[in-house]
Amino acid sequence: MQKTELAGLVTRNAAPIPLVGVTATGTIIGRAARVKIRQRFENREDNAIEAVYKFPLPESASVCGFTVATGNKVLRGQVEEREKAFRIYDEALSGGDGAYLLDEERPNIFTISVGNVNARNAVDVEIEYVSLLETNDGEVRFFLPTTISPRYVPPGMPDQDGIPVTELVNPKFQMNVPYGLDLRLDVLGREDIDSLECPSHTVQTRFADHAVAVEFSSDTVAMDRDFVLVVRYRRGFENKGFAFSDNVHAFVQIDFAPQFGKVGANQRPVPSQATEVVILLDCSGSMSGSSIQQAKKALELFLRGMQAGMQFNVYRFGSTYEKLFPVSIPYDSSNLSTALRLLGNVEADLGGTELLSPLRDIYSKGPPEGCARRSIILLTDGQVGNEDEILKLAQSDRRTRLFTVGIGHGPNEYLMKKAASLSGGASELVAPGERIEPRVLRLFNKVAAGGVDDLKVAWTASAEQAPLKPVPHRGECVSILARLARGTDAPKQMELSGRVNGVDMTWQVGIRSMDDSGGALPLLWARQRISDLENGIAGMTGSHQTERRDRNIRERIVEISRQYGLLSRETSFIATESRVDGDKTTGETVLRKVPVMLTKGWGGHGAEAGIAYALVAKRIRAPARADAKLRMEYCMPTQMTGPADFCQKCAPEGADRLSGILALQTADGGFLIASQEQATDIGMNMAELHEAAAKLKASGRVDSVKLVCTAVVLALLEAEFSNRRDEWYAVVGKSRRWFSEQVKRFKPTIDGVALKDWTTK
Repeated sequence: MQKTELAGLVTRNAAPIPLVGVTATGTIIGRAARVKIRQRFENREDNAIEAVYKFPLPESASVCGFTVATGNKVLRGQVEEREKAFRIYDEALSGGDGAYLLDEERPNIFTISVGNVNARNAVDVEIEYVSLLETNDGEVRFFLPTTISPRYVPPGMPDQDGIPVTELVNPKFQMNVPYGLDLRLDVLGREDIDSLECPSHTVQTRFADHAVAVEFSSDTVAMDRDFVLVVRYRRGFENKGFAFSDNVHAFVQIDFAPQFGKVGANQRPVPSQATEVVILLDCSGSMSGSSIQQAKKALELFLRGMQAGMQFNVYRFGSTYEKLFPVSIPYDSSNLSTALRLLGNVEADLGGTELLSPLRDIYSKGPPEGCARRSIILLTDGQVGNEDEILKLAQSDRRTRLFTVGIGHGPNEYLMKKAASLSGGASELVAPGERIEPRVLRLFNKVAAGGVDDLKVAWTASAEQAPLKPVPHRGECVSILARLARGTDAPKQMELSGRVNGVDMTWQVGIRSMDDSGGALPLLWARQRISDLENGIAGMTGSHQTERRDRNIRERIVEISRQYGLLSRETSFIATESRVDGDKTTGETVLRKVPVMLTKGWGGHGAEAGIAYALVAKRIRAPARADAKLRMEYCMPTQMTGPADFCQKCAPEGADRLSGILALQTADGGFLIASQEQATDIGMNMAELHEAAAKLKASGRVDSVKLVCTAVVLALLEAEFSNRRDEWYAVVGKSRRWFSEQVKRFKPTIDGVALKDWTTK
C-alpha cells in the first residue's frame, strides 16, 4: 500500500531527499553529442520508498539508453508502450520487486520513478542520449538544462490521462536542495577549435592530443541554471552528407548550411522590406529582475534595426495583453520614438504567462495589405504548460514566421525552438552572462533575409525524410535525415533546391559512407520522425477521421520507438528487478517526490528582491496553534502554477490565506503583522520579522516593523498567489506606492543590503 504526500508539500520534520547526486559525462564531436546522465538515489530511511524525480533534458535529445545498477545487479531498460510500461512497474511494486520507470512528459521534461528501494539501499540510474547541437557559422552551442522553471498552466486545461497538466510539468520546488551536479565533457577535434566559452558556469579545461576536457572548477555545482558551452571552430560548417546502413535500411544525413551567394546572371536574393514585424514581449511575473531587463535591451535592438517600408507593432503580455497600436503601422522615426517611450516604462507586472491569447489575436488576421509575410519576434522565458496549443497555432499560417529569443537561466528551450522551426522561423537562447547584442542581431538578420522556402531534396529512391519541412536560414547548419527503402543503396550525391526571397536556388551535396558503430544516425532519424508525427507534419495522407487517424499516428510512434529503443511521449523505458523472498519489499512503501531547485533569478528571486524574498524563502515557522490544524508545511516557493486553491492546503481549515493576508493592510497602504496569531495564520514567524526590523537602518525615522512586514507580504503575494494575481493586484496598489515612497525617501538597508523597490516588477 502506498502512502502519498501532497505535491509541493513536505512534512514538518522534512523527510530525507533520496536523490544525492547527479553526474553528466559526454563527448562532443563537431555538432554531435553523446551524453550520459547518472542519478544516484539513496534510501536513508527505515522503511522502503518510491522516489519520483522530474528533471529536464535538451529538447533535441534522443534518449536511447536506460540502465539501473542496484547492489550487484545491472538492469537494462526496455521500451514499451507508456501505459503497458506503467502496468509492469505497478505489478512489480505490488509483488515486492524493484521497478524503474522513465517517462517523457514533454520533449524536455522527464519523470523517473525508482520503486521499492529498501531501507539503507542505493540505486544508480544512467540515462543516455545523443543529439545534434545548435550551430551557427562556426559556433556550436552545447546546452544541458539542470532545473525546471515553474510553468504557468492556464485555467481550464484538460487533464492528461486523468492527471492535471500542472502535476506533469511542475515538480516540487525549493530554494535549495542537498544534491548537485558534477560534469565532464570531452570536446574532440582540438586542432580545429578556435575558442571555448562557458557563460553559465566557472569551468576548467585540460588539453590532450586531440581533445579538450571541460569540468566544473568545483566538485559539484548547484542545479539552478542551464549549463551552456559555446565551442567556436576555426571554420564554419559546410554542406556535406553521410550514409550508414544497419543491414536493413540505409540512412542518410545531410548537413545543410545554405550560403546565399550569386545565382543566375549575377542575381542575388534581396530581402523584401514589405514585411510586417510584430514584437511580442513577455511581461509576466516570472520575467521579473534580470530577464525583463535583457528582454527590453533586445527589444530596443530590434526596433532600431528595422527598415523603412516595414510595418510593426509591439505587444506586451502576461495574464492579459495590450498592444502599442490597434494595428501595425509604418516604421518611421516618429513611430519609433513612440515605441521607445513605451519600452522605457515596461516592467514584468502582468501576472501569469498567457501566451496563447496574444498569438491568437495576431494570427486572427493576415499581414497588412502590401506585406507578403509577417514575422513575430517573441521575447520570453517560455514558462507555459500549454505548448501543444501554441505549436499548433505556430504552424497554422505559412505567411507568418515565429522568431524566438529565450531569456533567463532556465528558459523553455523546447517551446522556443519548436515554435520557431514549425513556423519557418529561427531561435536564439541568451544565457545571463552572454552578450545579448550579437545573438539578437544575428536573429534579426534572419528575420530580414528570410529563409530557404520550399526546400526539397531530390531523393533517388523512396525515402522517409525528417524533418519533412525544414526552413534553414543563412548561417545555420541544419540536418535533414532520411531512411531509405529496404535494399536501397545511399546515393553518392544529392541535389537540394529551394527559393530565397522568390529566387530559385540549388545546391549539390556529396554523400560519403561512414561506420556509424554507435548507431547515432538511425536514432537521430527516428527521433526527428517521431517529432514530425507528434506535430502532425509527417506527410501522412488519407482519411480525415480524426480519432482513428490519431490512433494510427500513436501506433506508428510506438512502433518506431520500440524498433529503435527510443523514448517518446507514447512510450517509456521500464526495468524490473526480480527479488528472492528475503529481499522483497514488505510493509508500507512511502512516496518521496524529489524537489527541484528553483531556477536562479526566476520571477525576480535574488538580488532584485533583496531581503523580502529571503525572509519568505526561509519560512521559519512558529509552532502552530492547536486550533489552526496546520497539517503540512510549505516548501517555498510553492507550486505557483497549481489550482487556485492550492495554497489553502496548508492553511487553517476553512480559511482562505489570501483573504487573511489582505486583511493585514493598513489605511496608508502598509501591511502590519501585529501578533503571533496573525503571523502563524499566514505561515510566518513573528520573531524573525522583528529580528529583521531591528536590523533595519534608514536615513530617517521609519516604522521599521511595518516596512519589513509590507516587503514580506508583497513578496509572499508574488511567490505564492501569482495564479490569483487578478484578485489582489489592484487591492495592494496603494501598498506598492507606499513601499516605493518609503524606499526612495529613507533608503533602508538590513545588514548592509538595500531593501530595494522591486514592487513595480
